[in-house]
Amino acid sequence: MTPEDLIEFVLAEQRENEKQQRLFKLLSDEAMSHLGRAVTGLMVVKTNKSTATFECKHNESRIRPGSHVTLSASDHGRLTGEVVTVEDAGRILQVALSRMPEDVFAGPWTMVELDRDFTSLIVQSIKKLQPGQAGWSFFRWLTEEGASLPVKKVTKSVERQTAVEQIVAEFPFDVDSSQRQALEACVNEPSILGVQGPPGTGKTNLLAMVAESLSRIGRRVLILAPTHQAVNNALAAIHTSFPNRRLVKVGNALRRESLPDDVECRLLKDAVRQDSSRTGSEQIIGMTFLSALQHLAVQSSGLAPNVVLVDEAGQLPFCQGICAGLFGAGSTLLFGDDQQMPPVFNSELSSSPLATSLFARLRQSHPGSILMLNTSYRLNEPICNFIAESFYGGVGNLVSSPSSRNRRLTFASDAGSSFDSSELNALHCEDSLLWVRSEDNGSQQLNLAEAQSVAKLISQAMKFGVRTDQMAIVTPYRRQAAAIRRLVQYETASSTDIPIVDTVERVQGLTVEMVIISMCATDPEYASETASFIFSPNRLNVAVSRARTKVVIFASESILDALPTNYDGLVAMKTFKKALLRIATKELSKL
Repeated sequence: MTPEDLIEFVLAEQRENEKQQRLFKLLSDEAMSHLGRAVTGLMVVKTNKSTATFECKHNESRIRPGSHVTLSASDHGRLTGEVVTVEDAGRILQVALSRMPEDVFAGPWTMVELDRDFTSLIVQSIKKLQPGQAGWSFFRWLTEEGASLPVKKVTKSVERQTAVEQIVAEFPFDVDSSQRQALEACVNEPSILGVQGPPGTGKTNLLAMVAESLSRIGRRVLILAPTHQAVNNALAAIHTSFPNRRLVKVGNALRRESLPDDVECRLLKDAVRQDSSRTGSEQIIGMTFLSALQHLAVQSSGLAPNVVLVDEAGQLPFCQGICAGLFGAGSTLLFGDDQQMPPVFNSELSSSPLATSLFARLRQSHPGSILMLNTSYRLNEPICNFIAESFYGGVGNLVSSPSSRNRRLTFASDAGSSFDSSELNALHCEDSLLWVRSEDNGSQQLNLAEAQSVAKLISQAMKFGVRTDQMAIVTPYRRQAAAIRRLVQYETASSTDIPIVDTVERVQGLTVEMVIISMCATDPEYASETASFIFSPNRLNVAVSRARTKVVIFASESILDALPTNYDGLVAMKTFKKALLRIATKELSKL
């Protein structure tokens, strides 16, 4: 594998994306809305110097804070901007406009999401990967067959061990043996190391401990992640456990969702200038990986990290992540889980060996350089056993903590009465995982009968006191999510106080008591064509593992008759079928 191979793949991605963009331009606003890339019928409800607030009746799009968008209205021109906030189940959107008209048309407006093209930045970075230059060793370690990682001599071992002991003593939660082992390994600053964090095992908390430990021994720490939200989550975790540590987020202040108020957002040059009068280890800097490529690989910012911590490395595309060596750090630590959501690639390129994540590539080339956290503080024992057996090699590789293993769904009011259908009996059943067999009705991306059953189950749970913020409904399709959302609103007579209903991409990172999964599709032929998507083990893992105590899967038996036409789809379907039958037969103890 050569840098030229990576560049060829990145350029192929660009060509496929450009084809897709040309197609989008031919579609109507309604079609774009159906694809989740547009919101129609927006009305302006408030404006100030630089932002406008819009309201709509329904928002089924994937537009989120930080999305770059265009706004168009018949005979009233076009506006561009960045979404600042999304509230009230997507019905209220505040947008920072690049240009504020003197007299803003009230509406209706159509908002369309823009895809930003970072191809040039990525290609420029890859081109810097040359023999004898910074980053070349990192590139060889992950691409050259048989390349061995260097064994670094650990200096100041007493100082490092003392820092670890202090951190463990100060940390507000218990530190289990797998976390302690990973912490000690990271603080020794290996050239490269992966820490796999299955659901609920405290990966982000561990990252916080590692970052603080390294700062205390005088190391300059840089935290990177594929998205602004992941960077914010990492910095927030450090702030929560170590509030005296100075933290700086590099980037637009609009992208600070969930970031603590006293964590500053600055330009990188200001953060570097502030470091010049200090040791450089007194503050921890965080930014997105693409921002690091711009400021540290392509440009010269003056920032010289000793250690780079990459969070959500399982979602970082390999062709970007391979450039991490250009940042000049002696140690690169990857935190992620390649059994959860991977990077998104165009379907035409998904079979390429380069269509993978940095974390998955490390596993392929140096599996011994990955440590796995093995105690889940979220999942009760039945759900944890199911996740372990289905995705992590068997019961025992991942275990439920003593504080969570006996946890079960409880009700604020009496739930002893019987229900009038098998679907609703699922709520009262003591089993933590259940499969409710849906009607075989030939559905594809919309299944109203299944949506109605899900809505009834949610309505019943709410009557018995299960809070809406402790439930999540996950489905592969936006059309099904919209239908469930409307039916839940009808069943509960509430337009706002309803659980989150969305695709699995939007619930990663969420923790609730109960998850309901609506598989929706019942047409075996359609399931065969889309098998690698709807049966994806990574997607099922993420969906199930959001729940602490209860998982209900609505799926028809007919989709198990699917006959996928490609290898990935066949493997995915067999994994899904085995997992579903495991629930049906209660194969695992205490399931």
